[in-house]
Amino acid sequence: MGFPCKVDPEFHEREPGKRLTIMIMSGSGSFSGLGKNIKQFLRADPDVDVHLVNGRDRRKKAEMDRIIRSCDNRKTRVFNHGNLETAEYSKILRECDIVVSKCGANTITEALSTGKVVITTDRLAEQERQNAIFFGRKVPVFMIDKEHTLLDIINDNLFDDEFFHDYLQKVSALFPPGVKKAYADFIYGRCCGDTGSPGSGRRRRSDL
Repeated sequence: MGFPCKVDPEFHEREPGKRLTIMIMSGSGSFSGLGKNIKQFLRADPDVDVHLVNGRDRRKKAEMDRIIRSCDNRKTRVFNHGNLETAEYSKILRECDIVVSKCGANTITEALSTGKVVITTDRLAEQERQNAIFFGRKVPVFMIDKEHTLLDIINDNLFDDEFFHDYLQKVSALFPPGVKKAYADFIYGRCCGDTGSPGSGRRRRSDL
């Protein structure tokens, strides 16, 4: 994540029977250990759609391309993205059911405020760990660690229509419409100016 998406003021029920769609923010640095999990997951060839989002990290995208080529996927549909414009990013976020990412404040708020299930890893900075713990008291937040791979989490939890319906009820209580609108207005007003593009705003000292 790391930049604002178009936050819909309303939550929408998942389409019944929809194919499970996962967005993985492969990241870099402290999150780079996810590559092994991605490879194991893709080699298992689950019947899901996977969107890999690498941002500006071209080496990470190339690494993901190599992993995809090494996996003879027949059921899994994999889409490997580089840097995305806000509209493209928002479209993928709307379509996915699960977001695999770090847990920075903006990251996890974007994911939850759009009704997405969050899977993160135990390789987090302390503030990100605390974000995951805080929201995990309210809604399920899953964590990849030595005992639980990404494949384990997807296989061991029944991510079906009933799960997503119950999950949406819980997460919508955290983000009622007024709160979601205030969050979106703050993000766009502070970070994007009037253009809706990340980084286009010019923050004055009085804004900080």
